Amino acid sequence: MRHIAKGILTALCEAGFAGSAAAQTADEIIEKSLAAQGGRAAFEKLTSRITTGTMAVSPPGGEFPAAIEVFSQAPNKSRTLITLDLSAVGAGSVVIDQRFDGTNGFVSDSMRGDSAMTPSQMQSQRNNIFPTPFLDYKKRGTKVDLAGKEKVGDREAFVLAVKPVEGPG
Repeated sequence: MRHIAKGILTALCEAGFAGSAAAQTADEIIEKSLAAQGGRAAFEKLTSRITTGTMAVSPPGGEFPAAIEVFSQAPNKSRTLITLDLSAVGAGSVVIDQRFDGTNGFVSDSMRGDSAMTPSQMQSQRNNIFPTPFLDYKKRGTKVDLAGKEKVGDREAFVLAVKPVEGPG
């Protein structure tokens, strides 16, 4: 999953890891990243997390502000709530509420109506384990390979290629 790889890439960049990509394995990089974020024991104590922020959606024709809230709960439940401000085009607010209970997913969209998540969306949610998919990736059969380094801002960061057993990688 790209967002998983970017998450660890960002964590490594923030932690300031330096050194040669050839001198470390993907497993070592993951362990150092987990340690830099508080360690396995700290992650295992987490039962829920709420993340809030703002974002902009940029379709052709303009940029629209939005508020986003992501609720995550162990073992693998999530809810993403996006409130998109389309008042600039006379549409008011659009609310997109995506929920996943660990097995099934549902999307409620005030503009397009309600629908089940697509199989690909559900598999992506299953692979995005809370609090981090890197705690037990080997047990789940996920393969992680070191794919080199990439410049992120003014720092070098390791790039990891994540290949889950099923679903998008």
